[in-house]
Amino acid sequence: MILWFLIVILALLINGLTDLLPREFVNASYGETRSELFAVPLWKGILLYCVFTPLLEEVIFRIGLFGMGRDLLLKAGVKRWKAVTVFLLISAFVFALYHGNLVQGNYAFWMGLVLALGYEATGAVLSHIPAHQLANLVIYLLAYAPGLYKTLTAPLFLVLYALLGVGGCAYFIYIEGKVCKNG
Repeated sequence: MILWFLIVILALLINGLTDLLPREFVNASYGETRSELFAVPLWKGILLYCVFTPLLEEVIFRIGLFGMGRDLLLKAGVKRWKAVTVFLLISAFVFALYHGNLVQGNYAFWMGLVLALGYEATGAVLSHIPAHQLANLVIYLLAYAPGLYKTLTAPLFLVLYALLGVGGCAYFIYIEGKVCKNG
């Protein structure tokens, strides 16, 4: 549950910070993709972008690339913290590239790091899937409520999200440190 909360907080933070970028840059990088995302009926968007796509992405990027890559290095005798660090970065970078534009790529990189870190820290194979789905759902639905979105991404909230996000990430890093020492 902590991971789910942290991911939603980070989703709001990253989206709010993206809104501070020049509109021309965001539109040039993400405008066409955004139009395509919202060209489908709401129910279809929820199924596609908030249920199925996050499920598939988590299987590919967290369970597949991160988990299997980490395990491969562990079997080769690499220390756990090195294996985790290498595949945290690789999986987040590839996840960012997969999104195909700078706006979503930036978002995907940071979210990919936290999702993989949460997966590693909790050891729960499925903990990151609903976290990803929930973050997508919150951001997707907030696009239909611009007033609420603007309130939730106001500067004061962004500062609060940053503090909670850093604290949450520190918590997962602390847990991961305990796992590395014991495993």
